[in-house]
Amino acid sequence: LARAPEQGFDHLLIELSGVSEPSAVRSNWTTAREVQHPAAMRAEIARVVTVVDTSCFGSDWLDGRSALTRNSMDDSTGSGSRPVVDLLSEQIETADMVLLNKADLASADELQTVEALVTSINGRAEVLKAEFGNVDLERLLSTQPGTSSAPAIQQAHGDLHGGHDHSHAHDHHACSDTSHGHSHGHGHAHAHDHGSASPAEKYGIVSFVYRARRPFNNVRWEAFVQSLQNDRLSRPLGGLKGPPEMALSGLLRAKGTCWFDSAPLHEHSWSFAGLSSSLTKGNPWWAACSKQHLGLRIAYPGMQAIYDRVRAEAWDEPEGWGDRRQEIVFIGGPGMTEEAVRAELDRCLLSEAEMDAFVEANR
Repeated sequence: LARAPEQGFDHLLIELSGVSEPSAVRSNWTTAREVQHPAAMRAEIARVVTVVDTSCFGSDWLDGRSALTRNSMDDSTGSGSRPVVDLLSEQIETADMVLLNKADLASADELQTVEALVTSINGRAEVLKAEFGNVDLERLLSTQPGTSSAPAIQQAHGDLHGGHDHSHAHDHHACSDTSHGHSHGHGHAHAHDHGSASPAEKYGIVSFVYRARRPFNNVRWEAFVQSLQNDRLSRPLGGLKGPPEMALSGLLRAKGTCWFDSAPLHEHSWSFAGLSSSLTKGNPWWAACSKQHLGLRIAYPGMQAIYDRVRAEAWDEPEGWGDRRQEIVFIGGPGMTEEAVRAELDRCLLSEAEMDAFVEANR
């Protein structure tokens, strides 16, 4: 791209692997623009398209194996160690367009369930149904940046949408079942109708955010997560092949930032989808950084904008805990009761006596 002719290209289409992390691609591109990398200055990510294999989405959603194990592949990026459903969820969440491919191989119930689940995870993405991967290129190669990517990019760099090439990242979540093979020749793509109630609304899928400014007790948290997994196992999901009303009941997706008494200096990212739960230790909380460490972190490209956003949106001045917090999004259908989930999470928080001991040990 950096060596391209002066007039550049109209579009660049980049196909990512099935274990790719499109959010990381966007983050790296933002960093590249900040350091004025020649390629990044000549193009922007206009749209991320996630291709879902509708015919085996249900089995993937309930697959607790790592992507590396599932696909019997080598992995040099580290992404393959993540559960299949964790990668699938993120690829859908990050998309500006979701292509429900192989729609002809899915039953009517499966197709409705997948569409409802996709729109509940990412209500901003355009959803298309397709057979044999056949899509109207004018719809696919939009010259307008996607709604999902624009806010994050604009917050960090302002409006970047003038006189640049457009790069389109296509993220393929493939099915390993060879009986589902398709050639790419004929078929039709159908747009999701945004003028009526969305599939998520039709099946009563709702969401809420849980927030707290107190650490979780690690032991009680693990018991809470186990109860969620037990609840999913108790539901007759049938690989999401049954009636949508049954398959879409209970907790479907949860994701967020957690603060634990057992690791008070680091934030943790929690992800729950299907039957899989993963907890990943992240960077130190910004508020836990020394002045010297803070200076080193924000000097890295892209970090100043992130730090400024955290200070503006997630900082706790009165208690002095800074960005340390619980902030988790829950998405579920009938059978997920917000009050019950909140009560269970509140029980995971440190009690007054535990908090006093925690403050004494960590101030």
